[in-house]
Amino acid sequence: MLYTENDYIEINKLRKNFWLKIFTITIAYIASVVICSIARIEIPGYLASVLWAIAVVYLWGMQGSKTRKYYLFLKDIKQGLEKTVTGSVESVSDSITSRDLVDFYTVIFNDDDANPTSPSRKLYFDVSKGIPNFINGERLKITLFGNNIKGFEKI
Repeated sequence: MLYTENDYIEINKLRKNFWLKIFTITIAYIASVVICSIARIEIPGYLASVLWAIAVVYLWGMQGSKTRKYYLFLKDIKQGLEKTVTGSVESVSDSITSRDLVDFYTVIFNDDDANPTSPSRKLYFDVSKGIPNFINGERLKITLFGNNIKGFEKI
């Protein structure tokens, strides 16, 4: 299997780190607004509000949303239904595809159980696991969650 308990530990560390940053920025914002309110200084209070909003939106856009989506992806992989298919690799893309804010390499796969006239199947290999070292025409037994590769075994 590609995913281990360490993956879940790492993503939880990232999530805690993100929320710690948000908490720290929020505490600094509240402190500055309280000080400005007591001193009756308006402009720095307004400036603190704008900077806080910019910082939170920036952090969420750059780190929070991707971390959350990857956490949900790992949760789904861990708890979801899996299917095992056997077949051969047609090609592996070097370019990265983003699906629901999670990055993948695309693997074109010919499923043995599929109808011979049906097109090849497009599977997704997690970028954080490195570039898949599949050779064109190589026979594999792949464990899938939807179209995401959860594990593989060379035959």
